[in-house]
Amino acid sequence: MKINTGHWIVVVTLAGLAAASAVHAKKESNRQIINRWFERIDSKQLDKLGDVEAVDIEMKVPTGPVKGTQGHQQLMKTFATAFPNYKHTVTQCVESGDTIACEGRFAGDNTGPMMTPTGQTMPATDKHVDFEWGQRVGTLWSEIGRIRAEGKAPLLDLETDGALAVQREIEDSVTIFVRAPTFAELERRLRARATESGGEIEKRLDRAKRQLAQQDQFDYVIVNDDVDRAAEELFQIVHRELKAAGTMSRP
Repeated sequence: MKINTGHWIVVVTLAGLAAASAVHAKKESNRQIINRWFERIDSKQLDKLGDVEAVDIEMKVPTGPVKGTQGHQQLMKTFATAFPNYKHTVTQCVESGDTIACEGRFAGDNTGPMMTPTGQTMPATDKHVDFEWGQRVGTLWSEIGRIRAEGKAPLLDLETDGALAVQREIEDSVTIFVRAPTFAELERRLRARATESGGEIEKRLDRAKRQLAQQDQFDYVIVNDDVDRAAEELFQIVHRELKAAGTMSRP
């Protein structure tokens, strides 16, 4: 399929997944390796990180890029000094092949100093820190450029704010909001998965209420009352938009 590089399709779900891991599964499942990876980190067994991650691992964190296991070990030593009791909680993951994407929480007490990338030392705040990770990781523009350079249309699965940002910046983008038929059904599905604590589910539901209020800003809204029907509707929208733009070649 040959398509115009200027055309964008953006799909939004209420449970977007982002942060991708560089860990590769062998005999264990991806999730088992992720769990073992965080066990090494949280127990401060940093000398054993090489058992579960590639030597040339590359990570992008708020303090800057981190390369290699040694770089990762140094990063975690810095965090261990600043947050001696830090802990990661993985709330959910999806995987495909040797790639896994997860989201969760980081929590700890900032009782020690922390070194910044510029070499400055930030004093301890003696405050408890608790934040979500994974849900709001951005899409690399370099990756989007690579896809467009290949003559393909980027298909993005984003949170609502990210999708609307693309809509504002890219004139010919097409945004699609996917939702459960009712809020009660969304809550039932989240609880039925049994992958998160009650508190985590409540936070997801609060975020879902805010996202539902934004649905009218999207070009299309798909009600996922039946997964096969909703998938077919999504396919027809994408097919129609690309064809209307004159971007789809004949087979």
